[in-house]
Amino acid sequence: MALIVTLVPALAAGVGAALGLPKAVAWASDHGAAADRWAAQERAELAELQHSPLIPATSNSPAPPSLARHLLTASDLGPGWFPMLRPEATVTTSAPIKPQWAFLQAGRATLVQAHHAGGLTWTIQQTVFEDYWRFRNARSAASFRTYLDRKSAAWNDGRDSAVALRVGAQVVQLRVLRGAPGPTPTTPLHQLERMALQPLQ
Repeated sequence: MALIVTLVPALAAGVGAALGLPKAVAWASDHGAAADRWAAQERAELAELQHSPLIPATSNSPAPPSLARHLLTASDLGPGWFPMLRPEATVTTSAPIKPQWAFLQAGRATLVQAHHAGGLTWTIQQTVFEDYWRFRNARSAASFRTYLDRKSAAWNDGRDSAVALRVGAQVVQLRVLRGAPGPTPTTPLHQLERMALQPLQ
């Protein structure tokens, strides 16, 4: 009887271990696959840093072509410019500040001018935040642009700058944040204004 009593718990333990073995194997497999994915992602990021600053992903919805065509892209600004986020551009869904400013369509693009400082290091020279809105009528757009003009004053401190532009029922705001000096000239605000107005015509 003593032998049976001794063997039964051992047998039960052995059966339990056997039943748990597939789960343990699956856990190890999942964690091994996760480690492989992490290592692959790290290799991809290191390779990317040889050609551009790291561009993180955003959960914001990508702008459809009908909206994205109104916003600047890195290729519009030339060599040394990169999107700050992926996807670029994105849809803006924030609620209007006042009911009369309810927009039909809105989007954002954020671009950076950067240069490779060696190794894995990139230096940001300039960041441009561009916001676009399309309203029901020109009067709403004009009122909203006046509001943005007042807000822009806080950005115009001699280093950073902001401006609001309007074409009909469309409004664009550009905010420019200066970074570290670099080997190439930064794009002046008046040039950015001309480029931002072109897709609105």
